[in-house]
Amino acid sequence: MVGPVYTALGNQIHLEGETDYDLAIAKAMADVGLPSTLAGFAHTEEFDAVLRATHRRGMDPVGEEVGTPVIHVP
Repeated sequence: MVGPVYTALGNQIHLEGETDYDLAIAKAMADVGLPSTLAGFAHTEEFDAVLRATHRRGMDPVGEEVGTPVIHVP
């Protein structure tokens, strides 16, 4: 589900020109059929540690001087 949300957010911000990020998130959630209540997590730190840890697992092997997304193939 991450891919569709990522695309929907990109569409709202880059294609639709939405500059109100709260509104962009709410619209993106609606675009992919997710409850609008999920948008509230943008203003909480509840999952920050987990997100930072997964980001580090992806970036540590290649360093910071690369673009995203970074994928690793066994």
